[in-house]
Amino acid sequence: TMKAETKLALVASGELMFLYLQRKVRWQVAVLGAVLYLYAPYRMSNIYVRGSVAEAMAFIFPPLLLWGAESLSNIRSILWVSLVIGLMGISHNISALLLSAFYFGYLGFLSLLQKSLWPVIKGGLAFALGILMAAFFLVPALYEKKWTFLDLTIAKDYPNYFVNLWQLVDPRWSFGVEPLNLGWVILGLFLTALIWGRRLVFFILTVVVSIFFMLPPSKIFWDHLPLLPFVQFPWRFTMLTVPALVVGGVLGTEKFLKNWVIVFLIVLTLILASVTWSRSQVEFAPVFPGDAIPGSTTWAHEQATRWLVPKPDKIPKDKIENANYNILSWKTGEHDYKIIANGKTPVVENTMYYPGWKVFVDGKETSVDYQNKDYPGRLVYFVTSGGHEIKSIFMETPLRKTVDIISLVTFVGVVLSLLFSYVVPQISSKH
Repeated sequence: TMKAETKLALVASGELMFLYLQRKVRWQVAVLGAVLYLYAPYRMSNIYVRGSVAEAMAFIFPPLLLWGAESLSNIRSILWVSLVIGLMGISHNISALLLSAFYFGYLGFLSLLQKSLWPVIKGGLAFALGILMAAFFLVPALYEKKWTFLDLTIAKDYPNYFVNLWQLVDPRWSFGVEPLNLGWVILGLFLTALIWGRRLVFFILTVVVSIFFMLPPSKIFWDHLPLLPFVQFPWRFTMLTVPALVVGGVLGTEKFLKNWVIVFLIVLTLILASVTWSRSQVEFAPVFPGDAIPGSTTWAHEQATRWLVPKPDKIPKDKIENANYNILSWKTGEHDYKIIANGKTPVVENTMYYPGWKVFVDGKETSVDYQNKDYPGRLVYFVTSGGHEIKSIFMETPLRKTVDIISLVTFVGVVLSLLFSYVVPQISSKH
């Protein structure tokens, strides 16, 4: 599934970049732009080193955001762009944060060019609708992070990941080497394009600002701007430099690019990507020393809840403690089992507590003592002696239910409005 999603992200992002560029340049140049976008070193390392599927998916959206911002002419276009924003919001929340700044920056640039606030107003409306559609994902992600160690761990690690300018042209990318190279061909094309002028102002500013936020002098902003530490790694701003360099580069050099030059640059890009890939096939130990919780997806304890202290150093031997048990069904969000308890000690289900977990004993909900001093951060409950049927289930909190409804209503409203915008003109034309 992960490989299929990654392949889909690659194909879709390349095709969308081609379609966006083809509206502005001849198709041969658009092909070059799509190839450069696909084989940017940062994207290769995302796939082959970091294995970040969600971030790979997020690269679908830069060409869509540029295209959408330029196409905001009527209600229909606003609705289509809102769907793009909604999908972006549920793809990769960190990338969505960066790309939102990219989107509004481009809207502001278009407003200056047109000497009108309408691009910002229309784009802002599309963004608001998109965020409402993605609220079921974004609101819990932002609000509920206070229940985890995220802000106390990797969200404070950004000072360790600033880069220097040399790393932006260092061709290496492999495990243990941060994926920072902007791409020699991409960078060369963009530097050549700088002679173009006003048309590239937005892309130049995007590259300069993004690189600045990767460097140590930007630390004062990382220390004080809300949500910026949530990005975790300064080099993640490469998410913005890649599309800006590619689009700016091909737009600014189109009139100089003969067909044979295009073929040469495509071949050169593929060769450089292949050579670097072949040199980066390094085997590494499957287990790394650090703060990872064995058997979990958390690396630095960041996704563990703040009640799980002290942190376990191994996977518990039994799913249930202090009772004899028989597992009937054990799914990700629902556990069914029978127990025989002595009634003197609390029963402990070794599932990390998170708001939304509820325990039912013989069909009746019972309280969960997740702050139990002997078994902190787990599903701890009391029963009378004897046999009982237990069901623990992860349910929506009131907040999650509310934003679920908001997202669903907004999505249905947008889709129906789109259908209405297509159907009504056809009916009117028949009369």
